[in-house]
Amino acid sequence: MSGGFGEVRLGRQDSVAFQTMIGFDANGAANAASAFVAAGVAPYNPGRQSRSLQYISPDFSGLKVQAGFKPAGDEDGTTNGKDVLSLGVTYTLGGLTVAATGESARTDGTEGFGALAASYDFGVAKVMVSGTNGGDVNKGGIGNGFGVGVSAPIAGFTVGVNYGKNTTTETKAAELFINREVLKNTIVYLNLGRAKYADDTSRTAYALGVIYTF
Repeated sequence: MSGGFGEVRLGRQDSVAFQTMIGFDANGAANAASAFVAAGVAPYNPGRQSRSLQYISPDFSGLKVQAGFKPAGDEDGTTNGKDVLSLGVTYTLGGLTVAATGESARTDGTEGFGALAASYDFGVAKVMVSGTNGGDVNKGGIGNGFGVGVSAPIAGFTVGVNYGKNTTTETKAAELFINREVLKNTIVYLNLGRAKYADDTSRTAYALGVIYTF
């Protein structure tokens, strides 16, 4: 339901964290070779939820708030689901956008999640930075870290790079990408990602795909 009061959603859907933070990945979370995902520092890390009730506020002069609640219960392969509360706040002023999000632990034996991010669009290029607090890895969390990214429009294409580092696990990852909007809200992308782990092993991934946003 939507109207002048904002929007209310109920059902299986992307988490508040995902919806709030996905715009701070210069390549829109192309998962197969995403630097932020590979390093475990994606500010949008908590994924979809079933039975999720969410409220999205209207835009108040650049400020938007989104809140979510999921009741406890067994689902998505878990047997110890907890009540989950989540919140996302975004503020946009000109080319500057800043956001913060937080989510409580989804199950027993896991940690809550929080992230901060900012971006600035200079016209010739857009720069993004984010910080992630994924909790203690010894208690089911994903650790802490940061990500940076830059993208620029060139001859009808968008070209860019993302870099992420998990300061807890010492995993580092980089991603080069090129994409193009071929239809309204439909982007085709090609990217190359490489991750290096604390034990000096590494992994390389290539990806070609389509992102549709709505």
